[in-house]
Amino acid sequence: MTYEEIIKKIQAGLSGDKQQDQAYLKQQMEEYKDHRYNHEIVRECGRMLYDLLDDAQKEKFVRSIEQDTEHIRSALKEVEYFLSKKDASKANEVIEPIIKSMSQETMFKNDSKNVFYSFNEPFENVLYEYLEKTEQNVQRASIPYSDAYYDYARVCLELGEQQKAQEALKKAIDWNPMSSKVQLLYMESMKEDLERFFAFTKFAFQIIFHRPDLAKAYRNLAYYFDQKNLQRIAYGCHGISLQYEASEESVNYMNALNEQDWFSQPSMDEMREFAKKYEFPIGPDQQVVGLAYGYGKQCFEEGVKDGAKYFLTIAYDLTAAPEAKELLDQMETE
Repeated sequence: MTYEEIIKKIQAGLSGDKQQDQAYLKQQMEEYKDHRYNHEIVRECGRMLYDLLDDAQKEKFVRSIEQDTEHIRSALKEVEYFLSKKDASKANEVIEPIIKSMSQETMFKNDSKNVFYSFNEPFENVLYEYLEKTEQNVQRASIPYSDAYYDYARVCLELGEQQKAQEALKKAIDWNPMSSKVQLLYMESMKEDLERFFAFTKFAFQIIFHRPDLAKAYRNLAYYFDQKNLQRIAYGCHGISLQYEASEESVNYMNALNEQDWFSQPSMDEMREFAKKYEFPIGPDQQVVGLAYGYGKQCFEEGVKDGAKYFLTIAYDLTAAPEAKELLDQMETE
């Protein structure tokens, strides 16, 4: 039988008696535990079980998940504190049990019908669905898996455990492939493989939508070109990065080159030629900007003020586009 036929069969066996149906659904979950659609069937039976709960039971279930999430987020704040104090060992004591429990978690396991991600903000979800065009149902996991693996990777890097850090970052990317901070840290961990570092940096532009992340990506490009003894291109990349974020690293690099007699600054036309030759963008990815503005304009027209402000702010911060500013100003005066 197909998955749909199995679910219809299970649904047909429901009696209408809550206690009897709860026992029946649990029995069905056990019966299909070795079936090829096991995860899908168990998840759908779980939904049916949830529907059988009364309001108090539903509230208790939701509160339990919220408490788990709050516990993890609280632990991650502790990790951040210990890392800021340069105490990676203490941070590791906090994060390791969290990672161990996550490796045993099955609530948000992907199946042929559903795929779960721990996106941190709405535009990450928008970008994923636009870029991947998946036929699966994209679901948001309430547990911050990606953030936890990201912080674990930071701890591992501080402890000098490079391989563990890269493994954690791969898991963080699996949970949130649209997270710029995860992608950028992953790039940092692969700097020794210069060509891979360069390719990954160029790829990351299609998911970057915050100014500091864009600035960091250009500093990554500058590092690559400097290592290749292409200092004029590196200089230009540092210059572009400064349009999005102040950086002592970029200023110092550019000042040092300006003091060299042999050095001449690249023009913007030259930088465009370099960008074309080495296939990197000048400015933010235009698809990213178009999506942010498009969603913002749609939300504006539909009267969804919070959504409009969120998406239009992304578009305006990246480009200072007057059309985005006009809509933002219009909302402020309403």
